[in-house]
Amino acid sequence: MLRPTCAIIGLMLWAASSEAELVRISVESDAPYSKDPEHYELLEGHFDGALRPRNAHNDIINDIERAPRDSQGLVHYRATFAILKDAVSKAALSRSR
Repeated sequence: MLRPTCAIIGLMLWAASSEAELVRISVESDAPYSKDPEHYELLEGHFDGALRPRNAHNDIINDIERAPRDSQGLVHYRATFAILKDAVSKAALSRSR
């Protein structure tokens, strides 16, 4: 159930810049959404990425030229995410197959 969500996040990040790469996605919480637990689930976690500081798309990032780089010249970053998704009951899912 988490794989399609992770794939969507990865595609969105990849489409944003061909000079950035998604290194890892970590879903740390998958729980019913407190305001409407019957219909929604809240996924929360972190994702790690790497980007090329000399790419023109990344010029908007303040002081990127001063960021530490790895052996390939990439700058690594980490960010958090929260995704609210429809909750599909397992019974409904199994009936549809």
